[in-house]
Amino acid sequence: MAGIMPFGKVNGLLGDSLQGAKMFLQEHVVNIWPQMIHPANDNRIYYVLFGLLTLFAFIRFFYPAATRTILSWFSGTGLRRSEDNFSKPGLLVPLFLMLNFFVSVAIMAFVVLVKMGIMPASIYFLPQFWAAAAGAVVAFYLFNQLSTFLIGFAFDTRDQTSMQMKNNAVWAYINGLFLTPLLLIYFYTQNGFLFGIMIVGLIILLLFKWFQTVKIGLTTQNFNMLHLFLYLCAVEIIPLFLLVKVCVM
Repeated sequence: MAGIMPFGKVNGLLGDSLQGAKMFLQEHVVNIWPQMIHPANDNRIYYVLFGLLTLFAFIRFFYPAATRTILSWFSGTGLRRSEDNFSKPGLLVPLFLMLNFFVSVAIMAFVVLVKMGIMPASIYFLPQFWAAAAGAVVAFYLFNQLSTFLIGFAFDTRDQTSMQMKNNAVWAYINGLFLTPLLLIYFYTQNGFLFGIMIVGLIILLLFKWFQTVKIGLTTQNFNMLHLFLYLCAVEIIPLFLLVKVCVM
């Protein structure tokens, strides 16, 4: 039946039902200029982060054993080995991972300062800010390692101190590897949820580092509870509280 009935009647439409549709269409030329929301051609951070990830991919490909040895230390497997493989990766892998840590944490500091409204986004164009941020990260890491060494020297706990300094270094490597890809995605998407993931992830890694520190202290032969307590307070907890206080002022 539908095949022999007029099209307009079958569909419930009158012949002139679509005459008013032209009011919804533009009758003149509309120029559309596409605009990228997050242009990367003038943002050096994209190139820096992507370059770090590319270099790590090459290092992971050409030096898989060295990378696996370093990462296994922080996971805890390195503590159960009879031999200390930490010194075997050479200099290339640790130096790159440390550089990656300094750069990624400096960029993360920029994100935190701007996201929390402590500083304006225009600091991105100030070389003085990046020099100060990188210098602060390097100084904080050196302070951590030097304080660990001095506390171990004062309490004559060389084995415990050596393992703690290695744990501090590998913790820095893991932080850099954790932040670099997330920062790259964050600068492209500007997703606030991703910013929260980075903050929570850094807190979890810090807590795990403290757990590893206690574990190292309990597994060494010359364990000293006072050394462990002084280390956690003077090197880990108090500097962190001071840093948080400075950021919220």
